[in-house]
Amino acid sequence: MKSQRLLAGLAGLAIAALATAAAAEPVNIVSPRAGAFAAPGMHQFYVWCSNGKDHLAYQRGTSGQDALNKLSDAENASGSAHCQPVWQGRVLS
Repeated sequence: MKSQRLLAGLAGLAIAALATAAAAEPVNIVSPRAGAFAAPGMHQFYVWCSNGKDHLAYQRGTSGQDALNKLSDAENASGSAHCQPVWQGRVLS
């Protein structure tokens, strides 16, 4: 009986944790799938920087790759060659 209560409690905690994580996700991302990467529009990137100045960036492009190239060029032109953008998804604009 105690083990059933313990399992029920753990299941409740797991559901609460999943709901919290789902609520923390950006609601404007269309899809993190390959179809979204190939689609034109606004794309979201997480930019990892070796100096610790990581940030989110948005770039419009004909595809995720086009947007990534444009963002990388802009980062390098601004002197942020130590930063690497990572595609997160296409966003609604």
